[in-house]
Amino acid sequence: MKVFATLATVALMATAMQAGTVSPTLKARLNNEESLDISIYLEPLTDIFVSKTLSVLEGEHKTQKMISMLMERTSTSQQPFLDVLNRHGKSSDVKTLWAANFIRVKNANKTLVTDLAAVPGDFLIREPIVASIIEPTTEPFEAVNSTQGLQWGVERIQCQRAWTVTKQEIFQHKY
Repeated sequence: MKVFATLATVALMATAMQAGTVSPTLKARLNNEESLDISIYLEPLTDIFVSKTLSVLEGEHKTQKMISMLMERTSTSQQPFLDVLNRHGKSSDVKTLWAANFIRVKNANKTLVTDLAAVPGDFLIREPIVASIIEPTTEPFEAVNSTQGLQWGVERIQCQRAWTVTKQEIFQHKY
């Protein structure tokens, strides 16, 4: 009986170590909200770029082989997640990216995220990173007033004096 309990504990620990990570921020938000968009970041496939298979190829052949290797490996690594998403009826809310080994899911609930997190492997589930572009100003550019003196910092660090010394050193050397 002790042997069985020990084996069960070891198996449980091994499974837990192989499972991915869910961002604590995402967990907290899912407790308070119905559903959120999520991103699943899978293990990068950078080993393909140094593959011996690619080292013997050149040009377009190398590019095509690299793309096919990436697509094949990405498809294989994403399949367990796609299976879970299909079981939850979310196949239409999924966007996969083969070049980055990444899956984006719209409107994922806590149950779905829990099931995805149970998939064995090294991955991270989190909210998508959203970046925004600063809106350009519509004000016209105004040229600097030519009657304005040097900026305060230029005078303060004695820029003119430093340039005079540097200029003398530069022009004394014969190149």
